[in-house]
Amino acid sequence: MSSHAFGLAILILAVLIESLAQLCLKQGATSNVVKPVRPKLWLTLGVILYCLEIGFYTIALNNLDVSVAFPIGSLCFVAVALLSHFYLKEKITTIRWLGIASIVIGSALVSL
Repeated sequence: MSSHAFGLAILILAVLIESLAQLCLKQGATSNVVKPVRPKLWLTLGVILYCLEIGFYTIALNNLDVSVAFPIGSLCFVAVALLSHFYLKEKITTIRWLGIASIVIGSALVSL
């Protein structure tokens, strides 16, 4: 596997971890306050995942130019939207689907 391909694979992993961190933070922010342990658990998990994401992103930057890695990192917006739709049952409007498609196309063009 080339250095560029390895960097892209690690970057995609970082994007997925960051997306999960976003979901954890959302879950912690909106959890029932009756059981205060649960929101703290979600928030702690979100912070831990962000720290892990930083490590993977740094590894990706060792193998990719930042001018490539940063735009591809915007795939996090796509992953968060999809995870929010399926896991949190949030609605994705038509205009948001168009935005998601634009991000995917742009990221694909930048990674060439």
